[in-house]
Amino acid sequence: MIPKVELIYSYEYAERLFRGGLQEFEEAWASLIKNGAIFEVIFDQAIDPILKNLPKVTGYEWVWEKSFLPVYLIAEGQAFPEPLSLVASDNPEQMLYELIRMLTRINIKTGFANDQLRDQTIQNVMKEVLKLAIINIYDAVADADLNLREKYGEDFQVSTLDLAKHPLKYYLDKK
Repeated sequence: MIPKVELIYSYEYAERLFRGGLQEFEEAWASLIKNGAIFEVIFDQAIDPILKNLPKVTGYEWVWEKSFLPVYLIAEGQAFPEPLSLVASDNPEQMLYELIRMLTRINIKTGFANDQLRDQTIQNVMKEVLKLAIINIYDAVADADLNLREKYGEDFQVSTLDLAKHPLKYYLDKK
């Protein structure tokens, strides 16, 4: 079952994760609201194709006790999957990239031998999902590719898995 995903603006949650003082948080909260509203337009158009195509690429169905997945917007830090929290920024393309990355981490029902293999696999799954969903955020993907090359050096390469031919689960089950 495909979950219903909704952006959540929680003042208390965002404040709890904020590292600055109250005055700085008030400014950050105003920015979060503004940037979140801009992101909502892209989110509303992109979320259904992403949720529909992600299981096709990974081979893992969405499994939920409830059919609702909240996405909490936060003012600073990094996105994380539990509870799914996304940093509101003035770059909605980057926000969408981070959302897809977190959804991919949630959907893949396996661990990885190391961070490099995990990051490489998630990046390749995301590229295939974006292609199937017909979503163009190539600048954010290119930035992420560059960051991964810098993080892992020359060892980081695009996977040889053909995710257009077989879902990720097919390759993982063979190991």
